[in-house]
Amino acid sequence: MNTRSTGRKGLLRSVAAKVISIQAISFAAMFTVGGLGFYGMSAMNDKMSSIYADRLVSVTQMAAISDGERVVPQEGGFYGGWITSKVAGPFKGSPGTAGW
Repeated sequence: MNTRSTGRKGLLRSVAAKVISIQAISFAAMFTVGGLGFYGMSAMNDKMSSIYADRLVSVTQMAAISDGERVVPQEGGFYGGWITSKVAGPFKGSPGTAGW
């Protein structure tokens, strides 16, 4: 004998109700994470703007710091540094230096 009831009782008995509830929970979680992301980006932008305003050294200031010495960009795309006569080489990034 089957003693189970075949009537649908309760809110989450049907598959459709379960799918809808999972989608609603997923949407709420996605909305929460997105809101936290926007808040974090806003807080980071405020801090980055203070770094930009207080600690950024412009190219013209770099020329004054380097005592008028001309700096040249490092050859190639390996690092992206600047080279002066006071920096000793060899420098990685030029053709043929990828293996060392």
